[in-house]
Amino acid sequence: MKIALYLSCLLFGYTASFGQVPKTDLKKEYDKIEATRTLFSESLKKKDYLSLLKCVDREIRTISPGTEPFMVINAIFKEQGGIPYDSIFTYPQETVIVSDSIAYDFGTRKSYYTDEQGKAVELEDTYLTLFKKDKKGLWKMYREVASGFLED
Repeated sequence: MKIALYLSCLLFGYTASFGQVPKTDLKKEYDKIEATRTLFSESLKKKDYLSLLKCVDREIRTISPGTEPFMVINAIFKEQGGIPYDSIFTYPQETVIVSDSIAYDFGTRKSYYTDEQGKAVELEDTYLTLFKKDKKGLWKMYREVASGFLED
């Protein structure tokens, strides 16, 4: 009961014992998350790894899809190092700011890489990304789990 009351107070922007809680400008926060997504995609396409680092938390952990097409690119990644993708486009279906420092993104994504024969290969997956806000107020990718299976 106390937890539900506390959450209700947070949602409505006040608490009985501490007075008014400053409200977060949610649109501004969603725009910051979109800016992180955009910087990530643009940096990857340009192979600008320094800018790419601005998008991810130092403690990032990811689990890529375990389906066959992704196993091929994971093998290339292990063999060559670096990031083998030419580009990644995300299509968020749901973005939720859970607290002042945690948010998540759920959606689908199209990733492209060039195989050994020089052919462009498209991969599709479903993802869930957790974002963590850093001390400067920027949202960074913190955890990600992806599946090679798409919703029907």
